[in-house]
Amino acid sequence: MKQSPLFVRKTKEGASLKRWFKEKWETSDGKEDYSETDENTFRPTVKVSKDTPSTWKQLSDSEIAAAKEEKNKKGRVSKYDKTQNA
Repeated sequence: MKQSPLFVRKTKEGASLKRWFKEKWETSDGKEDYSETDENTFRPTVKVSKDTPSTWKQLSDSEIAAAKEEKNKKGRVSKYDKTQNA
C-alpha cells in the first residue's frame, strides 16, 4: 500500500510538517522551484494556521527587498518580525 506524501507521524513535528505542505511555498514571482527563476526567497502563499509565517501579500515592498538582500549576503533570511521595523 502506497502512503500519501502528506503522511506524517502524530507528533508536534509531524503536525508542523503537514501544515508546511498545505502552505504552498513560492517565490515572489510565483515559481515553485529554484530552477525556474533567479529569485531565491520563498514564502507561503496560503495562511493555514496562526503558526504560518507571513505570506508575500502580508509583507511590504521594503521588507521583501531587505529579505532578498539578506538572502544574497548571508544565504538565509532571519525571521520576519514586524516589531523590528517599527
